[in-house]
Amino acid sequence: MSRNATTIILLTRNELVRADFSRGGREVSGLWRQPRPDLPDLTSVVETALLQAPGVGRRVWVLSTDLWTQTLSLPGLKMAGLTAEQKASALNFEAEGMSGHPAFDSVVGYTTQPAEGQEAGFWLVQTPAAPLAQIDDAVQRAGGRLAGVAHPAGLPMPLGGKSVTTWQRVELWPDALVCLGGNGDGRAEVQVFNFDPQGGRWQGQVDQWRAAHGTPDRFEMLVSADVNFTAPRDDVPVAQLSDDTALRRWLSAWASRLEEKTVRVPYVKPPPRPLSLAQRKAIAYVLMAIVGILCAGHYFLWLQPRLAAKQADLQAAQKPRKDLDEMQKKTKEMEARRLDIQKQLDGYRALATQRHRHAKLLAILGEQRPNDLVIQKIDVAGGELTIHGACLKETMADELAHALVKQSQDLRWEIGQSNKQALRRRADGGPWTFDLTLKELGTESAATTPKLPPKRR
Repeated sequence: MSRNATTIILLTRNELVRADFSRGGREVSGLWRQPRPDLPDLTSVVETALLQAPGVGRRVWVLSTDLWTQTLSLPGLKMAGLTAEQKASALNFEAEGMSGHPAFDSVVGYTTQPAEGQEAGFWLVQTPAAPLAQIDDAVQRAGGRLAGVAHPAGLPMPLGGKSVTTWQRVELWPDALVCLGGNGDGRAEVQVFNFDPQGGRWQGQVDQWRAAHGTPDRFEMLVSADVNFTAPRDDVPVAQLSDDTALRRWLSAWASRLEEKTVRVPYVKPPPRPLSLAQRKAIAYVLMAIVGILCAGHYFLWLQPRLAAKQADLQAAQKPRKDLDEMQKKTKEMEARRLDIQKQLDGYRALATQRHRHAKLLAILGEQRPNDLVIQKIDVAGGELTIHGACLKETMADELAHALVKQSQDLRWEIGQSNKQALRRRADGGPWTFDLTLKELGTESAATTPKLPPKRR
């Protein structure tokens, strides 16, 4: 079973009515009425109405004649420039002298009305502030939400079945006579007279009001179930709320108007409720999510691009340093390669020099060798060159050494003593074998004169 959309609670002097409406507010899904219980406060009466049936609509409206209603005209300059809250406060103090409700303990709801000249017109309702929060709690405990509290008078539409351009209606409520009319724009011009319209006391006031407002396309009357009524003429349609059919039709019209975005009657909203713990937690989670989204947006949309730009700037600033380090690295590698090549080149040069020296030495030996001297072998070891040979005379080895000194000064060899050994195969001790050592000189000895071996006589 689907939940009702709207519940209207009607409280008059003597009656208590509850009506539930399905979505759209056009059909009464439940109607309960009973005499108003003799309870000490308005909240208790509303709780009784809520208990007439299980469950309530999502939105609950309370229409009660306990609210004081009136129309006022005030100087336009006095109200000019005020906010809605300031106007309500000003109207609350203006109404205090007429309603008897202290302004500091009351709240006011209002709508604007046409006025003459420089006047500003208002239609208002006033109610004590204390019961509002209590009624709101009662409705919430029943599962609904209190949408507002208003006086049941002044439904801004005709009650007849067919549409009309202009219309007027007189409503008789306990302690109030309400005259209103409209021209088909969805609004009503209202005038309220605060007296009890019992026993025909209202007719003269109505005739005076109608004379001031012309003849409409439709004129009708609405009478509360609390008012004793005698119809003025047979041709005036009268909706008497003591009749269930008329009550249903009237409540359905109210429900359709209360479903509109703009409610065109004065009503009082319940005071703001403090947030529950669950609501505060939900708000905290939502705020945390919003902060997280903002932080993420700040990071990805602002901080990260700036960080990327700074990193790009840093990389651009570090590029010359990296290029310099790379060039220094390449320079070291090239220097190492140069030294290696130089070393190889020095080796090649040394090899070429040795080949040249050895070739020249062989040439010198070929030219200066005595006929009775034989070169048997030449050894090279550790930078020393040793000539092995044999000769018939002992002096021939020394003569060869002296010849080498004179002919090979540019070869940078130091000619050592010849080591001779007699074979004693002849009378003079010969023939002789000899070893002649040639030691390679260093750079610092290049300019020195080779040491000659002593010449033997």
